[in-house]
Amino acid sequence: GIGASKFVGFDNFVYLFSLPSFLQAIRNTLIMAVQRLVFSFPLPILFALLLNEVQSPRLKKTAQTISYLPHFISWAIMAVLLDNFLNVNDGIINVVIKALGGEPIHFLGSKNLYWPLILIVDRWKETGWSAIIYLAVMSGIDESLYEAAKIDGAGRLARIRYITLPSLSSIVAIMLILDMGSMAGTGFDQAYFL
Repeated sequence: GIGASKFVGFDNFVYLFSLPSFLQAIRNTLIMAVQRLVFSFPLPILFALLLNEVQSPRLKKTAQTISYLPHFISWAIMAVLLDNFLNVNDGIINVVIKALGGEPIHFLGSKNLYWPLILIVDRWKETGWSAIIYLAVMSGIDESLYEAAKIDGAGRLARIRYITLPSLSSIVAIMLILDMGSMAGTGFDQAYFL
């Protein structure tokens, strides 16, 4: 039991730090985290801005629902879907490439395509879900600000630049801090399945 067990002290840490692949694992984790932070952080903001500009409520709700559904799919299922799209023999994209007269690309086995693929799949899965927070903040922006700007002659981009983005600045800062806090937890399951 617990009382009679041998205390190992720091033996497990010594073992972990002595592994030849330890530095590679730390490097890969940091690359994935920085890649997500730099390239992926702005995408939900941009997507929320674009979705907020859609005039048709039906189209807006449909696009929002379709975009956040992948968040609820496990990485195991995502890997199967990705294989259906990118398989070198019968993946949808390679079938199209072959039909156009090109050579199939081994997306899932290419060392050079691994990092972009990880980033793209992560964003496919999480952009819609992350955009919900920004859309919620945008729905709370006072409409009279937009009306006054419109009367003053501000176009759509000017209203986004001078009203929407400043209104989002506090939530962007909070989300950036939260994303930086989760840098070490980049997700073993994503890397394992892909």
